[in-house]
Amino acid sequence: MLVDRAGEGFAQETLRALREKSAATHRQFLALKRFFAPRTVFMHLGAGDCVLALQAALYVERVYAIDPAEGALQRRRLPVNLRAVVSGPGGFGVQAGSVHVAFSETLAAGRLGQVARALAAGGVYLFGPQRIHTARALREELLGAGFASVRFPAFFAVFPRKELVAAIR
Repeated sequence: MLVDRAGEGFAQETLRALREKSAATHRQFLALKRFFAPRTVFMHLGAGDCVLALQAALYVERVYAIDPAEGALQRRRLPVNLRAVVSGPGGFGVQAGSVHVAFSETLAAGRLGQVARALAAGGVYLFGPQRIHTARALREELLGAGFASVRFPAFFAVFPRKELVAAIR
């Protein structure tokens, strides 16, 4: 049998990328899990492959997977508490004030008002900051969108040494 060495390299690269993605998703889940309780409603913006949303569904009352990748949920049996939502210009289709924890890998800059409206009082929006934002500009943008306070990694006791920003409603 002939072995295609170029194809073998591609397969190895693909496997390594999947392992790295899996490890990153697991780290995100462990960080978020601290905010979960049985009655929590969780919203994952830019849900992609929905792996994080599927994990969260085991721990919370309801999960909204916003904008999953096309085909990510095909051939999968979804938990009854997970709803895949394709957002539009009108928003996420999530009831205002119903979400306790919202998460996105990066700041959902164009949707901050929608995220703030979806959060319940005391709810938290967690995201990874981008280097292009200064703390002051980021704080002003979040407060202007309707968040009550902002916590950065150095001051956010739940996430020492982590790079998540918390915007609290």
